[in-house]
Amino acid sequence: MKCNKLVELSNLIDLNNLNALTTIYVYISEKCIGRVALSKILGVGEREARSVINYLKNTNILTGREETCINIELIDKYGLKINTVEIGRYNLSLIKIEDRDLINYIMKHIVKLRDHLVIRTQNPYSIEIIGFYNGFKHVIPGLPNYLYDQYLEILVKQRMSKNTLFILWNQYRKYYCEAYVTNSLYNICLDILRK
Repeated sequence: MKCNKLVELSNLIDLNNLNALTTIYVYISEKCIGRVALSKILGVGEREARSVINYLKNTNILTGREETCINIELIDKYGLKINTVEIGRYNLSLIKIEDRDLINYIMKHIVKLRDHLVIRTQNPYSIEIIGFYNGFKHVIPGLPNYLYDQYLEILVKQRMSKNTLFILWNQYRKYYCEAYVTNSLYNICLDILRK
């Protein structure tokens, strides 16, 4: 993810609209589904699903008349890629960060990112650990050394490219957590741009 792409995307949609972001991640996964399927996946009413679909169709993020589909070209353009895998009792989200200023900010203020995520999830226990892979080492600020090796066993099994933010979720909600991460990174990008 890149700050300039998130800010550019915010000109199309309100990135603080978590319903819209969550819906985008459902469509990234499912490609094409209707309002009934969306309402079942998210556990919302069909009226709310229709409203969010119409909102995203007006922005061209969703397309189609008979069948609603994600506009893959736009998703690729804005870099909304979060890879989440299940590992035992955890879920691990991997986010490639392609913005030098954002990388530096995360490395110095990862607790602020964690705080954003905790506020979004409304659960202080939702995140087990959060860290950053710089290409050489998994950096997990605030984690005591005696616990580092335990988590490293989990992390090294996953292929991570340089500059990957990772979040090990204790309590993961599919699609919602991806939306929370995107929203949190967007708000951190705004902090960077204000400085």
